[in-house]
Amino acid sequence: MPQSFTAVTCPECRTGQEIPSATPTRCICCGAEIDAMPGKYMRVIPNHAGQHVEDEVSRHSR
Repeated sequence: MPQSFTAVTCPECRTGQEIPSATPTRCICCGAEIDAMPGKYMRVIPNHAGQHVEDEVSRHSR
């Protein structure tokens, strides 16, 4: 069975990356631990007005 990946933004340094779903992993940039359990971490996406809108990482799973 192929492993699924989740697109996340590191909560520490804001680096975007794909990590194995439901597997604690280290950020490729700063080394912070990221645990991509559905709904646990939020991704901040700038909207067109320059404000930030929070969007659940789990909605962007492959």
